[in-house]
Amino acid sequence: MKTRTSFVSNSSSSSFVVVVKDPLYREPHPSITPEKVELLLSEGWIPSNSPYPMKIEWNGIEAPDGKHKEDYLYLAYCVICNEDEIIEFLLKNEIPFIATTHYGHQVVDYDPITDTIVEFQNYGAVFETYRRIDNLYFSFAYNRPPIVTTYKDKWLGLNK
Repeated sequence: MKTRTSFVSNSSSSSFVVVVKDPLYREPHPSITPEKVELLLSEGWIPSNSPYPMKIEWNGIEAPDGKHKEDYLYLAYCVICNEDEIIEFLLKNEIPFIATTHYGHQVVDYDPITDTIVEFQNYGAVFETYRRIDNLYFSFAYNRPPIVTTYKDKWLGLNK
């Protein structure tokens, strides 16, 4: 049996992935400078092999496979609640990311080149969580638009 060493996807947590290097060419991502990588590492982000926020796994702070952080394509971070603080940090530092938030109910993607944030609703996860205990919440969530696009400055203004 496989034991997860990171968060469990049905917990009240959010997970984030930042692409450090292009996975195909292993070239630095155009929006990620060495200073941004160091900033993320200083904030507790860890090297990861997974581009998928719902699939992050690691063992403590030691990088898997004995590779150095420079060999990794992604950095990952998990948080219990307060995902808005992490999103705000990433937006203010213009760091591109993809995240799953609030029980996996949403996927959030930020691209600093276009300055857009796109939120995708995961209705299956909402239904799985609430259908038996809170049909009112499920009805509310189901009536939300499936995809919402906004700009960084608007998001920062709306979430103060």
